[in-house]
Amino acid sequence: MVKEEFATGASSTHVLRIFVWSILASFLVCSSNELDGADVSILPEKVTILSYSEAARAFFPCSRNGPIGVASSSLPTTSEVISAEERLRTFVQNRLGRSVDDFYRQYAALNIDGKRVLYINAFYTHGFAIEIFSPNWRIKYVDICDGSDAFWGVEYHLDKRTFFNLETNPGPTRRD
Repeated sequence: MVKEEFATGASSTHVLRIFVWSILASFLVCSSNELDGADVSILPEKVTILSYSEAARAFFPCSRNGPIGVASSSLPTTSEVISAEERLRTFVQNRLGRSVDDFYRQYAALNIDGKRVLYINAFYTHGFAIEIFSPNWRIKYVDICDGSDAFWGVEYHLDKRTFFNLETNPGPTRRD
């Protein structure tokens, strides 16, 4: 194989490696700043917005079905999250028989069948010190296998303001 030498003496392979690493580095810098502009400080204490890269992990949860038919993802706005949060309390009480305050919630925005949908990943907190259980929950997708209705995901249709596709992890239902 013949390597082309540039004026600096660098081979085309070396230049290509530098180019690939610079693209990768710029992607990592962009993905670390994905929430720039989102004012998450106005959200409830147990609520966060996931970055693009972490939201993609929600498509394939460990032990339950994730969202189906996702064409793309984006960042939800704080007003969209607040809209869902206003209705979530009643939904969780009616469907799971629990208080929404028992759960930490992670939000992502998805495009499903041409509709903008929020995906909410929720995990139970009673008896867990979040700093030990999942200290990076505000920036990392929390994926727990099993655990029954202590861990769940649901989709929220922004136009219709309705929840759908509630999926809980398998296992016996906890009541404590």
